[in-house]
Amino acid sequence: MVRDLAPVETVPEPETAGRRSTGHPTIPFLPGIEGLRGLAVLAVLLYHNGFPWARGGFLGVSTFFTLSGFLITLLLVWEHSSSGTISLRGFWGRRYRRLMPASLLCLFGVVLFGYFVATPSQLATLRGDVLAALAYVANWRFIATGQSYAQLFRAPSPVLHFWSLAIEEQFYLVFPIVMLVTFKVGKGSRRAVGLVLAVLSLLSLLMMFLLYTPGQDPSRVYYGTGTRALELLLGALLALVLANPKGFVLRVPGWAWGIAGGVGALVTLALWYEARQSASWLYQGGLAGYAAMSCLFIVAAIRRGPIRWLLSMRLLRWLGAISYGVYLFHWPIYLWLTPRRTGLDPWPLFGLRFAVTLAVAVASARLLELPVRRRTFPTRVRPSVLSGMTVAAIVMTLFAVTAVPPSDLVSFTETTLAPPPKLAPTTTVEVRPVSVGGVETAPMVPKVPLAPGEAPRALLLGDSALLTLGDGLVHWGPDTGKLQVWDAGKLGCPVGRGGAYLYLGQVITDYGWCDWTQQFPREIAQIRPQVIMVMYGAWDVTDRLIPGDTKWRSIGDPVYDNWLRGEISAAIDTMTAQGATVVWLMQPHIRVGIAEQLKGPFPEEDPGRMDRFNQLVREVVATKPRAMILDLEAHMRTLPEGEMSLADRPDGVHWAPSAAFALAPWLGNSLIDIARGEPPLPVDSRG
Repeated sequence: MVRDLAPVETVPEPETAGRRSTGHPTIPFLPGIEGLRGLAVLAVLLYHNGFPWARGGFLGVSTFFTLSGFLITLLLVWEHSSSGTISLRGFWGRRYRRLMPASLLCLFGVVLFGYFVATPSQLATLRGDVLAALAYVANWRFIATGQSYAQLFRAPSPVLHFWSLAIEEQFYLVFPIVMLVTFKVGKGSRRAVGLVLAVLSLLSLLMMFLLYTPGQDPSRVYYGTGTRALELLLGALLALVLANPKGFVLRVPGWAWGIAGGVGALVTLALWYEARQSASWLYQGGLAGYAAMSCLFIVAAIRRGPIRWLLSMRLLRWLGAISYGVYLFHWPIYLWLTPRRTGLDPWPLFGLRFAVTLAVAVASARLLELPVRRRTFPTRVRPSVLSGMTVAAIVMTLFAVTAVPPSDLVSFTETTLAPPPKLAPTTTVEVRPVSVGGVETAPMVPKVPLAPGEAPRALLLGDSALLTLGDGLVHWGPDTGKLQVWDAGKLGCPVGRGGAYLYLGQVITDYGWCDWTQQFPREIAQIRPQVIMVMYGAWDVTDRLIPGDTKWRSIGDPVYDNWLRGEISAAIDTMTAQGATVVWLMQPHIRVGIAEQLKGPFPEEDPGRMDRFNQLVREVVATKPRAMILDLEAHMRTLPEGEMSLADRPDGVHWAPSAAFALAPWLGNSLIDIARGEPPLPVDSRG
């Protein structure tokens, strides 16, 4: 029972909480807290299913952080209160028995996912990802490899969700030591513990402010242990307050606690609906504010009232009781049951994913997790030996599954196609360069041949907008058997090499991976495409500091335009040098700042800039015998939703999967016609 100490309910001390036969304090059953767990994991499930009205559901993980800090601190405080110390070995042993069995089962399932389901890009990183997850350092792995940002545009790691579990485990490793040392130095003073936790919270908040740069990828802040520790620490501070209701708590009227808890619950639910993971305010104090709201939501879950009554509903409590397993298993299940594999719309797809996730989580809880925690698991092998054997089996299976690289191709997104056959090199002919309209045109080589009945090979090159648009073709090609597709778009890349650009008011200089001088020839040589579909523009219409210049310029400036013409021309020559035909898409107008929740207008979204960029591309393409324009901009204007629909491009730049799939027939059939020497489909065709 929760003891009612007006004006606010508090949790009882160990002597009223009771003990199990193991002798360590246990938390009394708090139905509202159990229901809050269920609600938080449901928010995550809805978010990962892609519902636009649950775009802030990722914050459910933050609520779990605060809940974990709250509950763990209660246990540690009670243990010290009853025994005068904290058993680190006992604490870590309980955490291991609670978390490791289901985690190992999930990772074994992920290895099987790698063998049967994974895309080449997933399989290429699977070994390192799973090993990092086993060691509970997955968050640092994803920061180091950049997968946390890339997963927005390509097949994500099946253990990407282990980033949050890694942070919690790292917290569980260090936090009890901090508590024990503080209790010893402070002679058992909870006030001393509170002071230390407050200082650590401020340091975590300061770290977030120092590491975050608006307009840059926030992964280092979002996935970092030090920056996210604040949410756990605020939960720990709340536990100290509610575990000892003297002083401050008793001076706050009961109605004030009720209002505060209601506000916390309402703000939390509103942010689950509205917040965006890329919003800059989250990393400038927003996550700290959200954690404070989670603390108030916890108070509402404990305190008698309508919120606790709602959270105590049986279905929410049941979901909360298995929330750990639900979170663990849902992500690889979601990656397995995709819209493409199931052919289902969002709601039926969610129902299927939810049902399979619940079935696996319930089976894991009943057959594995509870028997291990209760020490009734049917085995004569010591638990430590058994877990070691399980880890060894997972590692050996993992190495077997990943022993053969999926491909030496630069196929940057998922595809079910095998690598293209090795072809004899075409014979080049010596043709002297010519100058057309002031633009140098490279020598010609014969076209890459297309055998009768062969599906043409198409390589997609460009920026992240092209990468998301190409996802539809990557699936449409194999599904129809008409086109082989490799999507090699790259994040944050202009066609103009070097220098710096100004995006959303931030100077960007570190994008060396975008230099296509060596990349294009290597990728083209590996795939030998008949056609190369290209799209750039979003980064080329920003303000630029071009190499060798000291003045910031933008498109329309004669100096910048001349430089950009040369870059476009050189890129086309590089792409056609091995016999491919270049198909350059006209980039539709863009809107920027939406994902970051920044208010414009910004210079780079000026329609006149994109019109000028497209004009420059047309001028250069007109001088290239083996390059042509495919007017995507005009095609989108013929669609019912028009060119600028946020349903098609939710952030104003990148295509949603549904929009990319809808455009694939027109793009794909046009590329096939071009590969066969025929004109592309009209812009008003639906493919």
